[in-house]
Amino acid sequence: MNKFPGAWSNYPFFPSGVVIISGIEQGLFVVKRTSSPECTENENDTFLLKKKKKDETVKTCQWLGSNKKKKKICNKKVDFGNDVGPAYVVCPLTCDSCGPCYENVNAKFFTEMLGVDPQYQTCKSLADKDKSKIKKMCDKYNDSHKGYKPPKEVCPKTCKTC
Repeated sequence: MNKFPGAWSNYPFFPSGVVIISGIEQGLFVVKRTSSPECTENENDTFLLKKKKKDETVKTCQWLGSNKKKKKICNKKVDFGNDVGPAYVVCPLTCDSCGPCYENVNAKFFTEMLGVDPQYQTCKSLADKDKSKIKKMCDKYNDSHKGYKPPKEVCPKTCKTC
């Protein structure tokens, strides 16, 4: 019978994803994280701040990091532009939007085309539906359009995919 079961120490801070784990009776283990992608951003990456007709205002992650309205921008500005995404997608470290289970209630997902017009909904509008409707929508819509992804990817908590 083990008198000292389990890990007594660990060091998970290597940039490579290597984690050192030790136990008194078990010894030393060297493992590597592979289950989740790294969350990175470049301070010079640009995100869409405003969109008016054909004009787009873009800013950098560095600009966002020093802005007093950072939280509001990360949570409320959720549109995609021409080859540029919203702050919570482009600047995940600054917006604290890393991880497979991150969900922004204001984020928009693509549902379908109605003629030539793309249709979008928000995670909040999806969460407000009854459970059977949520499941149906999460299962039905799987396409992306101009940066807008399907509900399973945009609303993982609501769709219960994480």
